[in-house]
Amino acid sequence: MATNHALRLGKLFGNLQSLEALLRFYLLKIGARARVQAPGSPPYWSLSAGDEVPEDEFTNYDTLGTLIAKFNAHVGTRDASLAVDAGVVSLRDLLAHGRVSADAEDEARLAILKFDKPKGGKVRVAAAALMDDAWFAAKTQYVLDQILRVNAAHERHAA
Repeated sequence: MATNHALRLGKLFGNLQSLEALLRFYLLKIGARARVQAPGSPPYWSLSAGDEVPEDEFTNYDTLGTLIAKFNAHVGTRDASLAVDAGVVSLRDLLAHGRVSADAEDEARLAILKFDKPKGGKVRVAAAALMDDAWFAAKTQYVLDQILRVNAAHERHAA
């Protein structure tokens, strides 16, 4: 098992959430430029449950995959090296829909498995990984690299 499994998992989830937020803010910024009448953004950090706000790039229901596709379409015409790897969606889906288990009481080997929808009484394993220190380090760095791309795109093309 990874040392400090919960901490490493939280860091990875936090990076994925940061990536989605940065993608939304980038798309919000470039979308506001394209609108003839760009209404001011609502004060997102002071909203409460039940408040209603206009739909925009930050508030819409786009999936992470859709956000990445929109971002890549925009940034691809400016600097293709800043494109986000769509494979990050598979990682997020693995964490969101995977099943974590151990093969020993001491949880020395935590593994994560994601299954496809059953077909004909069989279920295909869509993804499998041993969640050890090396896996967490690699995946956390991978997501951080995507965050840095979006940040660079924001500074160069949306600021």
